[in-house]
Amino acid sequence: MRCCSTARCVSAGRTRFPAQIHYEQRYRERAIQRLHRQAAEFVFSFNLYKAFLRNRLIFLLISSKPVRLSKATSGRF
Repeated sequence: MRCCSTARCVSAGRTRFPAQIHYEQRYRERAIQRLHRQAAEFVFSFNLYKAFLRNRLIFLLISSKPVRLSKATSGRF
């Protein structure tokens, strides 16, 4: 989006060329897209980790046997 129809734009007391404005806009768009992509990757990896922990917990609960202390060792530590 161009701010004016002339070859140069004046913004906040400094001269900005249309190519510079276009570059800055594209840079912002790419930065936002990168942040969206990184957030999606984080959520995906977090969900995988959560599923792994859930499955590991279920496996441990199913496969574990109750631990019983014998009467001889129950009071001596």
